[in-house]
Amino acid sequence: MGTNAEYLAGMQVQLKKWDADVDELLTKSKKADGEVRTAYARRLKELRLCRKAAQKSYEEVRVATGATADRTQAGMQASWETMKSTLEKVTSDLEAMGRKDPVAIPESPAEPPPPQEAPIQQESAP
Repeated sequence: MGTNAEYLAGMQVQLKKWDADVDELLTKSKKADGEVRTAYARRLKELRLCRKAAQKSYEEVRVATGATADRTQAGMQASWETMKSTLEKVTSDLEAMGRKDPVAIPESPAEPPPPQEAPIQQESAP
């Protein structure tokens, strides 16, 4: 995985990419009308909440040291997986709304569930 600094640099790049992806969805939302625009607004709020959790996890790893860094890194991984899957799902749902054939978009929860901390796996003897 490399050094902690390299890991954090990669995570910072990923945060910026997610920001660009969300900005792209925001631009599309401004071109949408009526119900589609409302759906974009609701789902963009969901993405912002996930992005905020990912940023918080990133900051926790950035300041952690030693064994604490390993634990916070596992927690960060869980929140990043949530952000990644939410972005993919929201993008897919909203693109489906833009198609000519009507597609039912599932309701998003008012607030995404809090990120789950990944369990710390212990090595077992063979």
